Formats: sequence, C-alpha cells, structure tokens
Amino acid sequence: MCLRVCITLIIISIFEINSSGELSNVFKPFSNGDTCYDESIVLSNSDQSYSLFHSTKRCSNLLNKYKKSSDESSYCRPGLVDLEITPVFRAAQNQVYPYATININLKIHEAIEAAFVRLECLNTQSGEDIYCSNDSSLYHDDIRLLPCRGIQFDSSNVVFPAQFNYKCFRLYPHSTTAINVSIFPQDCIASSIITAPHLEEMFPNDWINRHQNGLSEITKWSPMIMVDLSESDGVWLKIPKPEGMRCKRIEMNIFEDIKGKAFYMKSLTLNCTDEKLMGIKWFDVKKGRYYITAFIPSGDCSQRCEGNSTNCKICPHTEIEFTIYDNHISIIWKIGMKISEIPIIWLLIMFIVLLIVLSIIAALIFIPRRKIENGPPDVIPLIEMKKLLLIYAEDTPAHKQTIETFRDCLQQNAHTNATINEDMLLENNCQPSKWINHVYSIMPKHLIVLSPLATKVIEVSGSEDEGKYEIEQTQPYPDMFKTGFDKVLRECALCSRNARSMIGLVTLPYSGPIPRKLIILGLPTFSLPDDFTKLTAFIHQVDIRNRNVANNLTTEMKFVLERRIETTKRDMESRPKWVETRWIEVEKPIDISSKVPMAAPPVLYETHQERVEASERLNLLPPDSSDEEDHEEVQQFQLYPPDEDDDIIIEEDEEAEEAEENEKGQAETGV
Repeated sequence: MCLRVCITLIIISIFEINSSGELSNVFKPFSNGDTCYDESIVLSNSDQSYSLFHSTKRCSNLLNKYKKSSDESSYCRPGLVDLEITPVFRAAQNQVYPYATININLKIHEAIEAAFVRLECLNTQSGEDIYCSNDSSLYHDDIRLLPCRGIQFDSSNVVFPAQFNYKCFRLYPHSTTAINVSIFPQDCIASSIITAPHLEEMFPNDWINRHQNGLSEITKWSPMIMVDLSESDGVWLKIPKPEGMRCKRIEMNIFEDIKGKAFYMKSLTLNCTDEKLMGIKWFDVKKGRYYITAFIPSGDCSQRCEGNSTNCKICPHTEIEFTIYDNHISIIWKIGMKISEIPIIWLLIMFIVLLIVLSIIAALIFIPRRKIENGPPDVIPLIEMKKLLLIYAEDTPAHKQTIETFRDCLQQNAHTNATINEDMLLENNCQPSKWINHVYSIMPKHLIVLSPLATKVIEVSGSEDEGKYEIEQTQPYPDMFKTGFDKVLRECALCSRNARSMIGLVTLPYSGPIPRKLIILGLPTFSLPDDFTKLTAFIHQVDIRNRNVANNLTTEMKFVLERRIETTKRDMESRPKWVETRWIEVEKPIDISSKVPMAAPPVLYETHQERVEASERLNLLPPDSSDEEDHEEVQQFQLYPPDEDDDIIIEEDEEAEEAEENEKGQAETGV
C-alpha cells in the first residue's frame, strides 16, 4: 500500500513541476505547524481543502455528528485504508526522562470525507498511564471522552491516496491500548490492540547508548505486539522492528482464556525481514478472550525455566491479553456454519432418528421397570443383627431425642443395634477419645447425622478457624462429633471405595444444605424418614436397584419419628440465635509463667570457716567433735554369746509359769 502512495506522489510531481523545477500552485503538499502531524501527506489545490482536529472535544463532537445511528460500525473492506502503528523513542531532554509515543499512520487509498483516530486504554499494569486514570484532562463538561484526533477532507480538491499521521499519544509499558479508526461516509472502522514492554527492552540500543557511550549494537530485545482486527477472515499479529535490531524469527504462543484458565492453542513463527512492520496472519479466530506471548529465541536464554535452575535465563518477552467480540473466520468456515443451520430437511431426519433411538431406550428401560413396580413388593431379608455407630452432634435436647427415636427405629424396624454416645460413656465411665476410637474400629457401619452444629464443625475442619471454636459441652463428656468426623475423613483418605460401603450420610428436614466437603467424599446419602428403606438396604448390604421393595418402617414408628423431627424443627425456629449460643470460642490458656517470681538460688559455702560463720549468724551450733568420737566408739562394739547362767534363769521362769497354770485349772474344775 505504501507503494501506491509513492507512485501517486511521483505522478503528481511529474505533471505539476514547472520548468523552474518547483512545485506549481495547482497542488500543495501538506503543511501544518504542529509537529505531531508532520509525517502526513495530503496533496490539494488549497489550504482549506482539509482541516485537522487538534482537540479531543472538537474531534469527538464532529465524530458524533457523522454517526447516523448508535449501531456499531462494521470493519472497513480491504483496500480502503491501512493502519500501521509503531513505537517512537523520545530521548531525554529538558530534564524529562526518556519516553515513547505511538506513531499512528493511516494510509487512505480512496476518497473519503473524514477520518477519526481514538485511543482507548483497556487495562494497565502501570500506574503512570494517564489514559487509564481519572485525570481531569480526560473530562469535558463532566463527560469522559476518549483521546481523539482526526482530519476532514474536501474530496473534490484533494488527491487520493493520502496519508494521515499522528505521533504524539504517549505509549506506556505493559498497558493494553486499542486504536480505533472511524472512516466516513463509509461508516466503517479499522481497529488494532497494542501493548509494549519496558523501554529498555523495546529500544535496547537507544537505552544503553543513553547510559554508556560507544557500546556496540546488541540484538536482544522484546517487541511491541500489535493485534490488527480489521479483516473479517482472521487476525493480523504485527511486530514493529526498531532500527538496528536484528532477528531471525519471532516466536508467538497463543492461549485461550476459558473461565479464568489459560489453555494452549497454537504457536506461530514470524520470520524476520528488513521491513519496519512485520506481521503474520492468524486465520479463523472465534470470538473469545486470548493471551499471546512473543519473544526472540536465543541460545543463551529460554522461554521458561524449570525448578530452581541458576543457569537458566528467561528471554525478554512481551505479553498481551485481549478480547475479540466478533468471529473472524473465513468464507469456508462461514459456509460450514450456515449449512449446519439452514437445511431443515436434515434437521428433520436427525430428529426422526433421535426419536427412534429414544423410543428404543425407553422400551428397554421403562417397560421392565413397570413390570417390577406392578409386581408384589419384595421384603428386605433381615437375617443378621447389624451393628453401627451413630456419629452426631448434640445440638439441642430436642435433637438428642430425635437421635434416640431414630435409634429405636433402627432397632425395631431395621434389625440394627445402633450405638450412641450415652450407651457406654456414662455407664462405664471410660475416656471419650479412647472409647470412640475403639467403637469406630469394631463397628462395621457408621452413619453421620447432619445437623446445624455438625455443619459448623465440618466447615471449620481443615481451615484457619479450626481449633478456635467448639460445641459447648452439655454432657459430662465433650461433644464427640469432631472426633468421629476426623475418623471418617481418615478412612476416606485411606480407601474411598471401601469408605462408601461402610459410611453413610443421614439428613433430616432441619439439617440444612450438605457441606461441600461431604459432597466431594461421595458418600451415600439418605433423607429421613423417606429413605429409611434404602438406609436399611445399605446397612444389610442388599442391592434394591430395579426392585420394588416394601417400606420396612412401620406406620407407628414413622409417626413418632416425624413428630420428633417436627418438634425439633419448631424448637430451632423459635430460637433463631441458638447456634451462636452453642457454637462458642475456645478459651486460650493464660500464660502466667512470667508473673510467678523465681526463687533465689541457694547460697553455697565452700570452706569450713564460711559454714561456721553462717551457723553463728543463723543461730545454729556447729557439730561437736566429741559426738563424732562417741559414734566411732559405738561402731567398734562387738556382740558375744550369752552366759550359761542366763539359760538356767530362763528355765526356772518357765517351770514357775507351768505350775501357776496347773493351779488355776484345778480351781476351775473343783478338784
């Protein structure tokens, strides 16, 4: 397209240059005092043949006048205009840091009346981007206006092709910006989305030469990405190449954003050329949100580094995230989509085939089921007395009575011996934690009864609030639901398949929604009192699928259970804040170690003289040396055998005692 502009200028110059070698007054080149437009090319026979819009307010007002309706404009057809966007490096001057601007070059190949260029900030990672801020300069009469510039032509006095150029919009790193061009009277648009890396990555030569004089040219750079949405059959991915930069190829990876997750789609390779603006077309792009990374591959850097590698270096790269609101697909894709939508005969044939298939499936499924339902109901064989453990939370006294009634129903109608907390804790006075570990290990089945407080325990399990709250103790033993639930989680973690055959979940009308943690476990769930028969089959391991099974819960027990449930439900509804009174914060132990005074260390007396002085000071007498000598003499005494006189005295005493006893006996018998 640039060639067409050059040819036009050459032809005009040939016919309009006079003999003196100067351009005649018939056609005048573009002239304007604003350097932002100095690369524009407009040939006309009068200075009034075109006018520029130097302010956003005037540009926006004229744009609104040209718009005939609020409907969105379509993309301009190929060959009408070409939009090229390149970055421009602005060196530091007058105490201003280096910065970059956007060079917007619009090549107009056919006659038009007006062209408007607007800049829209889509998102930014830089707080410096004024276009994404609420700066007062962006508001006119309390209305936020997009930065706008444009040109208006008198088509009869202007020679086309023409070129409109504006290069004073600021370019901010890591900001996603849309450049939208509106053309009238064709009422069409050309649109591109751009993003740029930091200046030192986009202009490495200019940036390094600014700091280090005489540094040789380097080739590592990160490109600016331009996504051109102007064509209907695809999207152009364009890369402007700064002067002095060299590359062999540019790799681009494309990802699609689906529900917040990026999924890899494809990779495109752009072979570098000497052109100032290079590009590759991405065909057949559906509407959606996309994410693209572009980088220049090199031998000493990589696209990504694995692990904690110290020798790996990430290549300079640029990332852009954007949304496409319309399908940019080729004619073949459009024809294929139309064929699948338009032919009614094919839809009718598919509907008939689908109806036949559904009829066959219904005949195979529902007819045998109807035979089962119309037949006599089966009775679940209750041969063996089963044992199970009820894991529940003691919400209220009414809820406790409901649990006891449920246990009675299991014993009388399900041939099941259900164990609850009070059965052994109060009678045997055993330790609660040891008791539940022992009972859990010997019971073949376990039922979790869901209730409001049980839901609270499940929700805080494994979270930051675990251990901060607990159920208020109303029994001589603490609430056992958390311990039992932890056992269930451990069982499910070890073997989830076996856990589903051993552990069941029971819900009551006032239980509330099932916590997500229990849903993930996939435990069989039974709602009382309607699923009592299914619960019985689960306990006795009887498969009742595709069977008509009689309800084993008697009318009397069902009435009692429903009445208990209704009483508990009314009790909870009458006290809306009962959960807050039972769900209490755990008291933290008070550390008093810092407040207890420490005893002074004992005084040690090393020498004998110090001990004597201490004894006198404390009114203690030192030990007498004579006591030690007596003690030593006692230890030297020896034991000798008794004399013979001692034995004679002992024998005389014994004979005297025997004579005295004989006299007493004679006196008693009267002899």
